[in-house]
Amino acid sequence: MATAHQLARGRLEQAVTLHRLATDALQYDWEGFKALAAATIVMGRSVLHFIQRHDGRKPGFKAWWTSLEGRYPTLKFFRDERDALLKERFFAVHGQGYADTGTRFVLKAEGEELPPSPPPTPVHFVAEVRRQAFLDESGWDDKPALDYIADYLMDLESVIVEAETSF
Repeated sequence: MATAHQLARGRLEQAVTLHRLATDALQYDWEGFKALAAATIVMGRSVLHFIQRHDGRKPGFKAWWTSLEGRYPTLKFFRDERDALLKERFFAVHGQGYADTGTRFVLKAEGEELPPSPPPTPVHFVAEVRRQAFLDESGWDDKPALDYIADYLMDLESVIVEAETSF
């Protein structure tokens, strides 16, 4: 039978897989990207559930647990985001696209591309569009959403290691 820490690590591996799939989907399937990114957040939060359930009554756990959000700011943000995803709203993210000419444009909520405004001069053939998604939350919108989610997953790995060595 797997230990709680092994289960937590397994959930983290699943979250990493979902993150990879979300990264791939971002370029061709906006709605799929949002669903996979949301699933990554929910799956990631389950890592903490396994740790809390297993170690929650052990000496020193409460102080350690309370210290996590101060040391890993992504934990609180993505806990709140997970709660909102499950109870209140869809994944709050907006997109931007970058053409291979360096032209930047906004993606509509449903993922449709808006043309650049004004058109670049001279007009260049656009061979590829690279999309990027940003969190709508103020203070968390300065780098791509997938980068923040990757930070969250790395923080979860650190929490697992701490729990394994502490409890």
